Amino acid sequence: MAGIAAGAEENASNPLAAVNNMDIRYQYFDLEGGADRQDVFIDGAYMLRPDLKLKYELHYNSTNATGARFSGFEKTSLKLIYFPSQKPLNDTWTVKSALGLEWTLDFGDPDEGIGTGSDQIAPFGGFAFANTNTGLTLIPLVKHFHRIMA
Repeated sequence: MAGIAAGAEENASNPLAAVNNMDIRYQYFDLEGGADRQDVFIDGAYMLRPDLKLKYELHYNSTNATGARFSGFEKTSLKLIYFPSQKPLNDTWTVKSALGLEWTLDFGDPDEGIGTGSDQIAPFGGFAFANTNTGLTLIPLVKHFHRIMA
């Protein structure tokens, strides 16, 4: 179960927003003891239809978690998100429902500190509750990850 607060219902950082976007991001993780992990990734979305969204990610990592520096593509992820309904609850709140499926392909090598060693599929469902006065959006999602390859 996860909860996310976003600035507005159609903010691109909201996974249930009906918008097209693409971000290039960099994250640095201090793993302590002199080790680190750097993650450079593309994260984006494209609306295939008004009620169907395709989200995608591609991650490239560099880490010295095992004592030597290894770099390579870690994973790619594709998510299809279907929005069955959107309606006002009252004068202040609206709700949007979502059902989806995420497919993650792992390119990494766990012995090098990159990747998990398995591909995964993850069905999910949730709702976005948006406050029309403040722009606050709360998104409770339930997601189940299942390993599909060893």
